[in-house]
Amino acid sequence: MIVRDEATNLPRVLRSAAPWVGEIVVVDTGSQDESPAIAAAYGARVVHDPWRDSFAHARNTSLAQASLPFALLLDADEELVVTDAPAFARALTQGVLAYAVDCHDQRDDGGVSIAPLLRLFRRDREDMRFHGAVHEQLTAVARGNVSVAHAPFMHFLHAGHTQAVVRGRDKDARNLSLARKQVQSSPTDPFAWYCLGQALVTAPSSSRLTEARQAFSQALFRLTAAHEGEAFVVSLFASQASTLQQLGLEPERQRTLDAAVACYPNSPDLRLARGNYALSQSDFTAAETDFRACLTPAAEAFFVRLDPAATGARALTQLGLCLVKQQRFDEAVVTLSQASALARPGDDLARTVLAKLLEMASRRSKPPAAEDDRD
Repeated sequence: MIVRDEATNLPRVLRSAAPWVGEIVVVDTGSQDESPAIAAAYGARVVHDPWRDSFAHARNTSLAQASLPFALLLDADEELVVTDAPAFARALTQGVLAYAVDCHDQRDDGGVSIAPLLRLFRRDREDMRFHGAVHEQLTAVARGNVSVAHAPFMHFLHAGHTQAVVRGRDKDARNLSLARKQVQSSPTDPFAWYCLGQALVTAPSSSRLTEARQAFSQALFRLTAAHEGEAFVVSLFASQASTLQQLGLEPERQRTLDAAVACYPNSPDLRLARGNYALSQSDFTAAETDFRACLTPAAEAFFVRLDPAATGARALTQLGLCLVKQQRFDEAVVTLSQASALARPGDDLARTVLAKLLEMASRRSKPPAAEDDRD
């Protein structure tokens, strides 16, 4: 862990992790509260390392201080939940080098979004170290040298992305400042420009969106064949497409998505995004092709997954809507039924459309009312 002024949060996260780990390493980057003492009380080895405007540096310091083969990364505003202890134990002996762990992220509307984060991995390889001042990545994974498995035996509860927390910690300003410095120090690095774009899209103003588009364009311009296997490139294409959509630049959005799919034809996120664009343009044939591509084994095996539902509920829902638009109602009912079975709580679009289709079918199947032949 890397922490600073987390005395309020530390007891919860350390209580949740202590039963499952062989050692705890906490890198404190300059706390003014009781964070170091609290960490020490839970048996942590506390390392004091001044903040150097780099999450990668702090992460790597923590990895260097650890002694066991596997590392599990936690943030102070998280809680570890292990749901299958035997499977957890087996996972560390099966030769897998890296696991993505689902993060259950609390939203402002009371709901929870779920996304996998690479948090459990072998630290005893030289290339299993981070790079990037912000949005740090493991070098071996980013370069495609190590594949990532899913860890169904555990997850995190996270409350740090609600607006109240973000504003209170001024995370947006911090990340934007770090990203600007990263671009200044590495102006030819596409990852640095990508991080700047990601920091800018969190700001609500249209001027920031325009700047984000420019940053993502700089990143795309600087990509080379050597970057093709890096995970951030898929997110870069997807983020630029989303930014262009928000700015209303549809022709450029289409060109970006076409280029993205040409590079990564098996990416479920990029095929889903392009399918959504085609659906918005009433190009139902193209949309159906992309949505079905999300449901293939090749998409399921693709090395980057930004949206876990891109190979399941979300793709099936959009395919169902596409079939409805083509008046292929029987196929749509089957597809939307599958989507409804896979959809997470709160994701009701497939169920809503399915209910309407079934209601329409019920009305069509009713016999006509008997005529009243009284004279």
